[in-house]
Amino acid sequence: MQSIEAAINGMNLYAPRHCRTTINHGQTPLEAEWMIEIADAVIEQEFNREAANVLLAKIAKLFENKKPQEGYSIMESYDLIHHRPKPDYEKVYNHVKNQLKALGLKLF
Repeated sequence: MQSIEAAINGMNLYAPRHCRTTINHGQTPLEAEWMIEIADAVIEQEFNREAANVLLAKIAKLFENKKPQEGYSIMESYDLIHHRPKPDYEKVYNHVKNQLKALGLKLF
């Protein structure tokens, strides 16, 4: 959601944490790459604030009345040697990507 807002409002992208700060629970490089992918799609589709607000409302609806899930340890979610998400974390990424595609964001 922050990447959509940033692209629309000309703000700087920054990598948010995906869970509360604890040892080894920071973001992985995938989150930064994902933010750029989202922002690029928003810009490429030439979203204005109205279109972005429609998409953001749809995303917010997905989280309505849901408790945040427990975060992943960077060691269990990302292969730091080969610079890629581990298979289970890649499934999470692809699931979220498919959800956004279904809501109308054109991602590759």
